[in-house]
Amino acid sequence: MKQKFILFICFLTAMALIPVFGLRTGAGRSEKQNGSKEDDRIYKIIASVCDNEYSDKTLRAVARIVYNNISLGYTYKDCDCSDKELLDKVKSVCRKKPADIIIDGKQRYIPFSSCSNGNTKADGKYPYLTSVASPWDSFSSEYTDSAACVGVSIDGLDYLCENGFSSDQALKWYLPGMKG
Repeated sequence: MKQKFILFICFLTAMALIPVFGLRTGAGRSEKQNGSKEDDRIYKIIASVCDNEYSDKTLRAVARIVYNNISLGYTYKDCDCSDKELLDKVKSVCRKKPADIIIDGKQRYIPFSSCSNGNTKADGKYPYLTSVASPWDSFSSEYTDSAACVGVSIDGLDYLCENGFSSDQALKWYLPGMKG
């Protein structure tokens, strides 16, 4: 009888410790505990700079830029995405937080715009960025000869992703010094 009592106490102790260890390892967290409110804000930011026609790969590339910039302290204005279909698409494609963008051994802020005028511009403010050709921007509805883009052209990313590049390969086109 004494053995059964000791086993019972051990069982109760073990059951009491399971939730403690579960919280330390992250097991059993609900969506709300994982910061879904902040993720929803980020999904809205991504959707506000993207088009519903963009490929999943393009959305992943843009998500990587946005997450990277936010982790560096850059703040985007809050957006209210009225295109629920696009927001749902962004949520389904961008659930996993992407890796930071590392150039020259450091995480770097990456500027972007929807389109360039055929090549991106180098800028003294961002000496780690390289001017690259982006001729496919001429296929964009946003294209104008006077468009200027420092950093990454989102329409250019989409063209590359639609034509066989992965999201990381497309980013590396615009950010040739990017690692990973």
